[in-house]
Amino acid sequence: MLPCTTQDTIYRTGKSKKHNNMNELIAQYWAEIALAVLTAAGTITALTETEKDDKVVDVLKRIVNAVVLGRSKRRSKE
Repeated sequence: MLPCTTQDTIYRTGKSKKHNNMNELIAQYWAEIALAVLTAAGTITALTETEKDDKVVDVLKRIVNAVVLGRSKRRSKE
């Protein structure tokens, strides 16, 4: 049997090795990517005059911080 080439792999699986590496990179660093995107969004919304977009980014930041850091601003009373 002939050795499998990259083109054969792409044909059979529909994915290239570069595509798999990108998925692994995103899976490994998803938290850092999410925080970077939120930081950029916060910077852009801070430059605008409206406060509606600031509120949207604030809610998204709270959600990501709760998931990534495992905490939230509102602590439950126990």
